[in-house]
Amino acid sequence: MSSKFLKIGGDYKISTESGGIITLDTGNEVGQVVITGDLVVEGESTVVETTNMTIEDNIILLNQGETGNGITRGGQAGLEIENGIVVDDLGRTSVADIYAAGDCTYHPNDLLKRKLRLESVPNAIEQGKAVASDIVGKPQPYHQVPWFWSDQYDVKLQIVGVPERVDHKVLRGDDTTNSFAWFYFTDGKLTGVTAVNRMAEFMAGKQLILKACSEGHKISPEQLVDEESKPKSWLA
Repeated sequence: MSSKFLKIGGDYKISTESGGIITLDTGNEVGQVVITGDLVVEGESTVVETTNMTIEDNIILLNQGETGNGITRGGQAGLEIENGIVVDDLGRTSVADIYAAGDCTYHPNDLLKRKLRLESVPNAIEQGKAVASDIVGKPQPYHQVPWFWSDQYDVKLQIVGVPERVDHKVLRGDDTTNSFAWFYFTDGKLTGVTAVNRMAEFMAGKQLILKACSEGHKISPEQLVDEESKPKSWLA
């Protein structure tokens, strides 16, 4: 949840205008509001006060924007907050039947053996999948090595891993050009890769970090630096 938020309450009725825009007509009397069916809200901040409400089925808050107030709103809703909205590996919050996914969450990562808060499109997508799987009764917990990307004109930047500590790093290619990759090691294991226009190195590095996290796999830094050594061979 970010800059667009709906706080439901009050004695009101819901109506739709052309284009399916939802409007709220607030009454003065305090009473019980019953929402039947799914309500999808997408729009600017709307606040309606009340003392009682019943929801039948689901309310979905769709949020896009630059103001990160979702954590504050989550706290107001009674959710546990710690560096974000605390969720488990299925996106479940501390309040039953409320889920969260994406930048606002403080979530466990079983591969890295720690909790994280990530502002990353791939993370938001994968957490969303985990949430959806639990909602439909086929839970598939979040299980990902964090990664990031950005396209800047002729530069494709790709990063995988979020090491807390780096003991050693090696460079493949020339970082004064637009084609190179840095590899970061912790306790002899590969824990991070920063690749610029090096898709093959990024993809192989992602798999190597996964193997390092799950199996303790190690690879020689010299092998990664050697341009004659193809990334695909690193996984053999």
